Amino acid sequence: MSDALPILLVPPASEVVGRFSSEDALQIAFRSEWGEERLAGYYREALSREPWHLVNDAKDGDGATVLYAERDGPPLWIRIHRAVGAAGTLVEISGAATGATSQQGRSSARDSAAADTSSGD
Repeated sequence: MSDALPILLVPPASEVVGRFSSEDALQIAFRSEWGEERLAGYYREALSREPWHLVNDAKDGDGATVLYAERDGPPLWIRIHRAVGAAGTLVEISGAATGATSQQGRSSARDSAAADTSSGD
């Protein structure tokens, strides 16, 4: 799995219906036989246990349940909503690389540049 989504909490009774990725992010969409509330309960329970910390649990403008969780590593977004034009419930699981390595590299480069300019005094 990618750095953006190293842990994938696959919804029960589901199949993959889409995958979208970029350099720093990954989203996998599933269609599940379970209903919206049952899936939301499943994820609330899973994301309330170690190593996860459920940070946000809300409804978006379309009425979908949106969960945001953090752990020591990349955060996780889960959006749960009724499938349009098809049976079942869609679950979109998204992750983003934390950029710790690239951020650390940028900080080191900045520190080196600062050291170079201050050493010329």
